[in-house]
Formats: sequence, structure tokens, C-alpha cells
Amino acid sequence: MASTRYRLGQRVQEDAGLAHSERRVPHERDFPTPSDFGAEERAVYRAAASGYLVLFGEVPALTLDVPRRVELDGLDIELAGRPGIFVDTDHGSEVRMLRIAGTAPHVTEAQQHAGRAARRGRPVASARDHRRPPVARDGGRHHHE
Repeated sequence: MASTRYRLGQRVQEDAGLAHSERRVPHERDFPTPSDFGAEERAVYRAAASGYLVLFGEVPALTLDVPRRVELDGLDIELAGRPGIFVDTDHGSEVRMLRIAGTAPHVTEAQQHAGRAARRGRPVASARDHRRPPVARDGGRHHHE
């Protein structure tokens, strides 16, 4: 399952990166449903692409080419891999991290609010506000994701 999530996440991330190969907003047509995926994988891909469009569909952005390995001088930190899509927007640079988890598509109200605030160029209150609420599973026990 982890390799499937990785493959789905990579495909959405690649398509989003291509959508922003020039500074513009992403469109639904930028996320073509992969024909090499099974029916369930295609449904998850569509949900993930729709979530990306909900959060960033009105924000013009340009994909930044960032090396896979970066050393942050003075902080003694080395970053390896790509945690997400690095983009430049009218309000600065950002990393858009995509995560596919759970059993149902879910964009929280806080995430929708953050997306709307970002589109208007307003700061979001705090990262703490963007935690996912408990999701009932397994006979009603609550888990945080």
C-alpha cells in the first residue's frame, strides 16, 4: 500500500509541477486521469488532484527547480529528497507538500480556509489550526492522522 500511495503522490506532484512550468493557476486539465492505474487508484488520483485544485486552484505559481540535496549554510542542516513542490507565488516562495492517507478524500475546513487566505495574500493564524480532526474508524474509536 505504501508504494501505491507513493506512486499516486508522485504522479499528482509531477502533474502539479508541470502545471506550474509557467506562472499560472492550475486547471483540471493539468491532472489527466492516468490510464496505467487501476480503477481505485484512478479514483484516489482524481480526489488528490481535486484537493490540490481546491487548495491552490486560484494561486498563480511557478515551479522552482530545487536540487535534490541542499545544504543550509550556518544551520548545519542538509536536506535530501523532495518533500513537495517548490513554487514561487506573488506572495513569496513555498513548498507544497502532498500526502495521500486515509480511506476517503478529505480536505478539512481549516485547510480550505488556509487556501482561501493564501489566495487573498493573508497570513494564516497558526500551523496548529491545520491539524486534522479525529476521524472515526474501527468501531468508532478516534485516531488523529
